[in-house]
Amino acid sequence: MTLYDSVRESVDKSGEFEQVSVNQRALIDKILARYASAGAVYRELLQNSNDANATEAEVRFTTSGEKKIVTQVEYRNNGNPFRPQDWARLKKIAEGNPDESKIGAFGVGAYTMFSICEEPVVLSGKQALAFVWKGDALWTKTVDTDGEKESEWTTFVLPSRDPYPLPSLVEFGEFLCASLTFTKCLSAIRVYVDDKHRMTIVKTQIQEPTSVQIKKASSWWKTDGALTASPSGLFSLKDGNSLLESFYHVQVTLDGETAAVTARYLSATAKTKVPATMVKRMERVTKKKPPSKVDVQIFLSGQEQFDEGNKRNKAYKILQSFSPRVGEGRIFIGFRTSQTTGLAAHLSAPFVPTVEREAMDLQDQTLRVFNLELLEFSGILMRLTLEHGMGALGVQYEEGAAARAKIDSELIKQAEATERTESVVETNNNENNSEEETNDEEAPKTSVWGFAKYMAKGVKKTIVKVKNKVGDIVDDGGELMHPRDPRPLCPEETQAIILMQSFCPRQSTPDPLVGTALAQGFSRCFSDKAPPVLTRSGVVSGDKARLPNKGMEAFCKEGVIRSIIYQNAEEYHNVVAQCRVLNLRDLSEQLSADVLEEKKLIRFLKWWVRFTKIQPHISTYQGAEIKERIRFTLADDKSEALPIYELKNFLFYLEKEKIRTAAGYTLDDLPMPESLLPKRIQDSVTNRVLCDPSLGVWFSPLPVEIWIDFIGEHPCMSSGQPEDETLLLRVLATLSQEYSRRSLADQPSFGNYCHSVLQGKRCIPFDSVEPTTFSADCPTNLYLYSAELKAFEGLGNFHKVSQRLMEMGITDDFLVALGVRKSVEIDFLFANLGTLKWSDDPKPLVEYLRSATLTKQDMSKLRSTQYLPAENDVSRMFAPPELYLPDVELRIFPFVKLLQWPSEDNLTERSLNGMFLTALGVNVLPPLLEVLRYASRESIDGVIRIKCLEFVVKRLGSGGAYLSDFNRISRSDKTKLKFLPCVMTSPFDGGKKPGLYSVLTCCYEEKCSVMGFPVIDPALKDKARLYGSLFQCVAEPAPKALLQKLRMLVSDAKNLLNKCDGPNQDAVSEKVIQAFSDFFLYLSSRSSELDSSSMGGLASDKFIPCIVDGGIHWFKPNEVFFKNDSDGVDGVAESLFQTVEFSPFLASAGVKQEVATKDIFRLMIQSPQEVLAAVKTETKYKQYLRRVAAHRPFGRVTPEIRNSPFLLAYSVSREESKEKATFDLAKADDIYIIDNSFFGTLSPLPLDIIS
Repeated sequence: MTLYDSVRESVDKSGEFEQVSVNQRALIDKILARYASAGAVYRELLQNSNDANATEAEVRFTTSGEKKIVTQVEYRNNGNPFRPQDWARLKKIAEGNPDESKIGAFGVGAYTMFSICEEPVVLSGKQALAFVWKGDALWTKTVDTDGEKESEWTTFVLPSRDPYPLPSLVEFGEFLCASLTFTKCLSAIRVYVDDKHRMTIVKTQIQEPTSVQIKKASSWWKTDGALTASPSGLFSLKDGNSLLESFYHVQVTLDGETAAVTARYLSATAKTKVPATMVKRMERVTKKKPPSKVDVQIFLSGQEQFDEGNKRNKAYKILQSFSPRVGEGRIFIGFRTSQTTGLAAHLSAPFVPTVEREAMDLQDQTLRVFNLELLEFSGILMRLTLEHGMGALGVQYEEGAAARAKIDSELIKQAEATERTESVVETNNNENNSEEETNDEEAPKTSVWGFAKYMAKGVKKTIVKVKNKVGDIVDDGGELMHPRDPRPLCPEETQAIILMQSFCPRQSTPDPLVGTALAQGFSRCFSDKAPPVLTRSGVVSGDKARLPNKGMEAFCKEGVIRSIIYQNAEEYHNVVAQCRVLNLRDLSEQLSADVLEEKKLIRFLKWWVRFTKIQPHISTYQGAEIKERIRFTLADDKSEALPIYELKNFLFYLEKEKIRTAAGYTLDDLPMPESLLPKRIQDSVTNRVLCDPSLGVWFSPLPVEIWIDFIGEHPCMSSGQPEDETLLLRVLATLSQEYSRRSLADQPSFGNYCHSVLQGKRCIPFDSVEPTTFSADCPTNLYLYSAELKAFEGLGNFHKVSQRLMEMGITDDFLVALGVRKSVEIDFLFANLGTLKWSDDPKPLVEYLRSATLTKQDMSKLRSTQYLPAENDVSRMFAPPELYLPDVELRIFPFVKLLQWPSEDNLTERSLNGMFLTALGVNVLPPLLEVLRYASRESIDGVIRIKCLEFVVKRLGSGGAYLSDFNRISRSDKTKLKFLPCVMTSPFDGGKKPGLYSVLTCCYEEKCSVMGFPVIDPALKDKARLYGSLFQCVAEPAPKALLQKLRMLVSDAKNLLNKCDGPNQDAVSEKVIQAFSDFFLYLSSRSSELDSSSMGGLASDKFIPCIVDGGIHWFKPNEVFFKNDSDGVDGVAESLFQTVEFSPFLASAGVKQEVATKDIFRLMIQSPQEVLAAVKTETKYKQYLRRVAAHRPFGRVTPEIRNSPFLLAYSVSREESKEKATFDLAKADDIYIIDNSFFGTLSPLPLDIIS
């Protein structure tokens, strides 16, 4: 036995019963706390009135004071009086209504009276009941009113527990109006304030219910019929006539102001099939069984939505709460709850509510299944309602199709006329949407559950109200992108918009699952069929309809939705019906089926340009495919059957900038190819549109070359008929205009092209001496009108072009390009040179040739033929390359042949004749090498040579004619060409020797001549430097050449000294010493250019001459010192060492500034006696020893130092009682250091040294 069983058994045997007490006040307060809405008491009272079959209800407020403080509320209805069981339930808490068809389930709704009243009183029939508090316990007292007449009103008297201000009658009216939405019996509510009638709300049925037709499956195996049962089969329509549609009229009157609205109601009775287990669980929770049938009602607004800003009167504002706004429809469980449907539709059904009846119960698992099944069933009913409503509108819409088409046509004509008179300027729309893109935050799903998922996620877009015209929607201009649609909405379109707006989805709140369940049922009703939409051609399913797309709808009418309708119900079309926007494939198919009128083709071309600007992803292939599909006609009242043209055959349009005409006619007067777009189309579309890049693969400006090819085959160019003369002249004038406006570089190619097309065609008119009406010939057979042919008279027949060509502005240059000749042929000219007598004076011949049009072959022949005379040479005639233009400067060159030319005429290379002659090959300047070779001849006179050099120098400067030629002369040739007059000075005797040198072997700075270098003759003065600079001579020898020259001069000096003997030797030695002094002086001026590596080689060379013992000896730099006047030992350095005057060059070569102690010490070690003799006295020698001792030039005492007799030693002797000291030089081993005079007298100590 379990613990529970044992305890329970003990209690049952001996325990005593005690009733559980309830704090009723606390219980009621907690129950009331569950009711969130402010008007809960009135909602419950209205619900009870409807359950009691009341048709009218009144609310009477009693107030006090100026602030209208409510002291009592009296509510009454004309429903059935309370029955005994009703009185009994009123006295019990949580004793719900057992009637399964009634809403109440928990038995607590009536107690909402305690939210505003402490002790309410209820009167019904012949009884009255009063609630009385005793402490925390609630008691009732009943009074029998048998003596009075039974009242037809049930009244609730509610004295205010806490007086409160009178509620706003507008807000209170909104609540009451919403409460009447689905009341089955209650149809009128009146409100009184202090016994004054202030407001009345009346709901009246204006149309008897009609059956909604439900589509059935066409066959038992097909699924094209409507699904009429919830997913698990809990709810299903009883039969095909169970769904009814009716219309109600609701009127509100407030303080004399009245407003009304028509509403559409759909009601359905469904049978239920709840499993037994589910029935049991629901009965335990709700205290009653599920209903055997359920009534579901759907409310849709019957006319257009009201503008929220409309404040004409308070009654209209109240009615706004009656008509559901987009996404704000409510779930009604008897009366309105806080749960929205997510649609503009109210839904009333016997959902199982929560205790406070503000929402359906989705927490309990059993009730959740029941309520969700009922929601999906309600979604099915909504879909059936939509299909029925749209279907009925579709029938009415088709009946008025003809009338609407007529209105459309008339209104569009009026709009176009207004546009023309007002010159409306179109502007581009800055639209960035892609071809099939919507403005929604998320593109609609293509699956059947896309609507449900969308409802679960929600949407933020707003829905505009119904407009009467497109102008209310489109305010950004651009008629091409927004085609004219001035027709106002017809009644069917207005009702369709209202109906579709009812199903524009929003997320349901507070529980989004409600909206999702409705959407799932809505989609399941017809799983393979999109919801219906209204298009221009009628009502079709959404998958077959197309949304307007940036003006494409102007060319696709069938199945396209009007922009104004789409704008008013975007979410419905995008999400619910899942309509697709028009795309290029739709457009292509429509164009394939249609033949566009001229006006429509013009609109299409303009639209395509603008469309491609906002759709840059369109490929070239897509554009070409569209063009391939277009066929059109041209308006022509004269033809009954209009020919059909294909746009693909038109490739060009006429751009006046491409082809220009002369004065007196236009391009319209000229023949054009058939591939050119018709003029009326081009004029209407305009070139600004046609030149847009989007039409680049469709059309291009007619190239003049294409037109030339076309016109070249036109009969007017070859018929030679008089009637074609005017047209022919216009064509030639047009081509001449094109030729003239081309650049000089482009004219030859254009002229050649025209020549190739027109050659061999008799297309150039000429003036004939014979009387004819019209004469024309090939261009190559004719001469310019301005051609001078008198010189050839009698030699043949020559035809000039007609003077009319000049009058038409056809230029000679163009005619020459076509082949018209400026002069006779060259062969004819040469054949008659003798006859024409031009050989003595070539000027007339040159001028004629210069004015003639000469081919390349002509020029080549003129270059190679000998036909020009030379000065002073009558032996033969010369070809142009053999001659030079006459120039006085050239006459110094005997190898130059000058062209014979009249002396009075100045012929230069820049004159017209000169330029022509140089083009033929006549020379201007002789070759530079020839001139320099001539100048290098030793036989020519010096004056002539200077003239030659002057001739060359003039043309050697920057940009000179000879500069590049001179730079191209090889080094070997420059070495051979010795044309510069130079002077070379002897270094030792100063003799000067003139001569001719090459530019590589001379200098032009005179100072370097001291070393024997050749320099340009200084007698030329400034010209010497000019010649040297322009002929690129070096100013002075290079550093390396200087050192080499120095070594050569040393060798030359030695040879000179060796050859010299006797008395002249001293003079020669002095010249050598002076010459080298000059060398060193010049080299010092160049010392900055001599680097250490170059000077390093001189360190071991003996190149410094010094006079020793009357003769010149040569020394290395380290063997010589500079003379120093500040020598502190009486010039002993000069007596011991070789010295020279200071020279920067010698200093850099290694000659030292002064004799160092180390040098003196070394000499003392090597030749001590020589040093002693040089210093002459003991005292001076001792000074050197002291310098050595003070600044030791050695690191250690070497054997050489020990063994050298360089130390000063003394010997002391006595004579006649006097001491006598003598000194001598001795080595260290032979000397004693004596610091005692006694030892100094002893013998045999040989020497001593005084410290």
